[in-house]
Amino acid sequence: MLLREPHKLFMSAGHQRFLLLLSVCFLFPFFYSCGNPIMVNLLSPFRKTNALVPDIIVQPVSASYDFGDSAAPLTVSATADDGGTLSYQWYKNGVPIPGETSGTCAPATDSLGNCSFHVVVTNTIADNGDRGNKSATAVSNAAIINTSLRSINSIRLYLSSVSHGSVPADPAPLPVSIGLGDTTEPESVWIDLLGVLDEAGVFVDLDLSACSISGTGFGSTYAGSGGKDRIVSIVLPSGITSISDGAFGDCTNLVGIRPLDGLISIGEAAFSGCAKLARIDLFGSLNSIGAYAFADCGSLNRIAMPDGITSVDAGTFSGCGSLATVIFPAVTSIGNSAFASCESLSAITLGKADCDISTGGQSERFKDFIGFYIVSPQNAAAGTYTWNAGAWTGPH
Repeated sequence: MLLREPHKLFMSAGHQRFLLLLSVCFLFPFFYSCGNPIMVNLLSPFRKTNALVPDIIVQPVSASYDFGDSAAPLTVSATADDGGTLSYQWYKNGVPIPGETSGTCAPATDSLGNCSFHVVVTNTIADNGDRGNKSATAVSNAAIINTSLRSINSIRLYLSSVSHGSVPADPAPLPVSIGLGDTTEPESVWIDLLGVLDEAGVFVDLDLSACSISGTGFGSTYAGSGGKDRIVSIVLPSGITSISDGAFGDCTNLVGIRPLDGLISIGEAAFSGCAKLARIDLFGSLNSIGAYAFADCGSLNRIAMPDGITSVDAGTFSGCGSLATVIFPAVTSIGNSAFASCESLSAITLGKADCDISTGGQSERFKDFIGFYIVSPQNAAAGTYTWNAGAWTGPH
């Protein structure tokens, strides 16, 4: 009889399994301990040593500083339980800081605003030849470092460092965060600030919105022209209801001021000599404007009085050579020289039928208007008067 499975005469299936197990148990340690490359490669996916992610136990802390101050170092502390080596890289606004590779970083205070700082901590272990990850990283919390102008000295330092502001067309931003105190006093921080502007000789966009102030009046008649001529625009602190006499007089480069929506009164000569002030918005809360308030504002071309203004005092718009349009919805009297040297007038709107207008010291153009207003068939009528072809017509 022929044997279909002759090998079974020599070894049963059980014997085969026993011999295979015996070979694995006795031969595997030999091959692996001898560094057999075949065995190492076959088994390395099952043998990995990974670096542990560092544990950051002290995070960097946010802080605020005055411009130019020495800032306290930002500090981070981390551990790794696998005996690896820790390394550090600090970032400012997401960009690596060259050379900042320790557990501390001293933030610079030479730029205004907020800067974000964080550090990446890397744990690195020795390479033992397997396929594990030999490094792992952790990212710290972001520390926000705010640098602002909170003192006169910091403003002085900042203005000495800016790269622009040499001409009015390119003013340096100056967002100030100081306590202004009572600006109407003869000795005030406001006057100190003007002194710094005069000393620096830098043209600025002055932002006082973050400043604290005592009272609701702004400006001082005791402040001379020094420094005022360096202000190109200004943002006032909140809560201002009055502009003092002469507050912005001789701000010869001032082109804009805001906010003015809460103003109740504007003092005498408050904006006199603001030769570049082409527009100023007056709001309904305003009920008083002093004499010569806008005298010699040579670029002012349009003015609309709110309903609360019933009189225009002497010299209010004298010297406003570009003034073309005036709108007086509630004005009933206009004083001497209110429109002296205003030879560009082309439209005058009176909301009241009877307006007491003084002829003394007025421009020739305004005198012509007065004559037409008084003797025309529409005697003392409300409406808009227009200068056409060398003569006034209206109202319409």
